[in-house]
Amino acid sequence: IYPVFLFYKDFDLLILAYGISAASESVKEWEEPVKGKDTISTWFENNAKRFDQKKVKKLLNNGYGNSFFEHAIFNIKSNKAELPKLTENLETVICAYKNSLEFKSSNKKIEANAESKLPLNLILYGPPGTGKTYTTINKALEILNPEFLKVNSTNRLDLKNAFDSLVNNDRVRFVTFHQSFSYEDFVEGIRAKTDTSGAISYSVENGIFKDICVAADKAPMKPFVLIIDEINRGNISKIFGELITLIEPSKRKDESEVLQVTLPYSKKPFSVPNNVYLIGTMNTADRSLTGLDIALRRRFTFEEMPPRPELLDEVTVEKINIGNLLRRMNERIEVLLDREHCLGHAYFMELNNNSTINSLSSIFRQKIIPLLQEYFFEDWERISWVLNDQHSNGEKFLIKPNSNLIDLFGPDVGLQDRRWHINEKAFATAASYKNI
Repeated sequence: IYPVFLFYKDFDLLILAYGISAASESVKEWEEPVKGKDTISTWFENNAKRFDQKKVKKLLNNGYGNSFFEHAIFNIKSNKAELPKLTENLETVICAYKNSLEFKSSNKKIEANAESKLPLNLILYGPPGTGKTYTTINKALEILNPEFLKVNSTNRLDLKNAFDSLVNNDRVRFVTFHQSFSYEDFVEGIRAKTDTSGAISYSVENGIFKDICVAADKAPMKPFVLIIDEINRGNISKIFGELITLIEPSKRKDESEVLQVTLPYSKKPFSVPNNVYLIGTMNTADRSLTGLDIALRRRFTFEEMPPRPELLDEVTVEKINIGNLLRRMNERIEVLLDREHCLGHAYFMELNNNSTINSLSSIFRQKIIPLLQEYFFEDWERISWVLNDQHSNGEKFLIKPNSNLIDLFGPDVGLQDRRWHINEKAFATAASYKNI
């Protein structure tokens, strides 16, 4: 047995197949699900209208007719754009080939991606702006195409294009959890439909998780990835339901402790394939790990994504070291709040290409100050401490009004003036940032 490309010159046709020797009997056989595929002979019969059958019969006498069909490209000379798509199909065939050569007597399949050391269930967690969603692309490629990632690890454009290709081929799905997201959106639910006459009918439709599981079931030698952004913002018990147990690696299909449930709407048995990877992202400013659903914490591996100011150490704006600027603010935030509310390096990465005071000013106005307002519940005094305004000899970012409360309320009202104003001048002054 062997992977094989067959080029049929008379038809300008290229076929990728799971080859079977016609000359001698092999000691190995293709394993399921390859055995369930059409043979090349059957495929030609199913497409009889496209070919001269006399030529087909002659060609099949060469013994390749018993090989199993995987993929075909017609009109090779005029359809070269289809050739890159063969890469993924070839990976599928090679994976099946390795699986068949190493197939164990226990009939247990090789793990879909044995080279990947990533866990089946992973959550990237950290403060805002630390590149969690950005990193999911690398994590997905580490599972689905590790060799490509290794060669192109520094070329973000190529990585993104490869990732987009996997998304287009349904190998990667993406979803964002939110407060209204439900079991019906994730697993399955009943949907109402209206036909042209206005009559309403109801049918059971798959959610995004069940959809990817069905696809993975049909291609057990291929790994699939579901990325769940903001996983901690959804109601985990409500969304996963009984499937929270089934995603455990030991409870997956073909594992020793496999579990199966009957789904409530379709009434069909269901288990989670062991070639489905879940990658979640979690913003710790929204909810800390200690407040996370215990069932989720037990079943996922957690990888911290902290701020990385060292990535900004070579970036300077008017002699202001941006790496040090971020470090100092985060050190103060850790003391005043905690490390889960630090500022991520991603907010400042655009300065790599545009290191001007105007760009830095825009980042502080539009991102940093609003985020600090949210962190400190508009406790402006503590925000000013993060910015080190209390030691500024020049323009301060935040200033108190000059008006006297006695003038407003009289001498008998003991009030503390809690009003603060943002000082627009400070954002355009390099000394303000140096003071931080």
